[in-house]
This record gives sequence, C-alpha cells and structure tokens, in this order.
Amino acid sequence: MQKEKEIPELKQPKEFKKKSGWTYPKISELMGVHAQTIVFWLIGKYKPSLMAREKIRAFLDTYFIK
Repeated sequence: MQKEKEIPELKQPKEFKKKSGWTYPKISELMGVHAQTIVFWLIGKYKPSLMAREKIRAFLDTYFIK
C-alpha cells in the first residue's frame, strides 16, 4: 500500500501542537471543529475538505507565531 502525500495544511498544525502545548479541545474550540476531527486529520484517517483547509489556514494565521 502506497503512503499518501502529506497535506500541506496539516504540517503546520502538527508543529503548532508540539510548540504550543495546547490540547486538541482548545485548538478545536478556536477552529470551530470537533477535537476528534483534528486528530483524524493529523493521523491521516480523514482529509480536510477545502472549507476545513481554509479554517486551518485562518487558525494558523491568527495563532501560529513562527
């Protein structure tokens, strides 16, 4: 089975989660999605929709300081 390519929008949330120490519930509340959904995105069980990718980008633009 071939491994799928990583979704670019999910690389920074993984980094953000590590650096911030924030919990999935905190991130999900601010992003407006269920915490389990974020976990599934990050482990590759689900791919975020185009609208979800926009939410991810907006969240990172607001909270992720590089």
